[in-house]
Amino acid sequence: MERSESLREERRKYPRYDLAPEITYAYGFYSEPIKAKTLELSLGGARIQTDVPLLTGESLEVSISIDDEEIDLTAKVIHTYQASKDTFIVGLSFDGISEIKKKVLGHFFQDHAGDSTRDSL
Repeated sequence: MERSESLREERRKYPRYDLAPEITYAYGFYSEPIKAKTLELSLGGARIQTDVPLLTGESLEVSISIDDEEIDLTAKVIHTYQASKDTFIVGLSFDGISEIKKKVLGHFFQDHAGDSTRDSL
């Protein structure tokens, strides 16, 4: 069992944080941004809770509100599952995040994370 856990940890390029900045996303024919609850966040992606079923492989325009700034990113749905009748848990991978946006997120993690790091999901 230790071997499989260490393999899972090695897959993660970035640590995950149990932080909940406001996150919205847009995709397809939805013209208004959709709010989601951020469950975990990293430099490489996020895990969110939403009431909209998203399909694996879909591309989203994501906006994360951090300290009075909006970070706009493109993300891809990596996995999704239905947690309850009206709730979906979605794993996102950020596409082509710039170094500047990585620095802004990195500073946010340093300032707010404390001991909320999660090594693996």
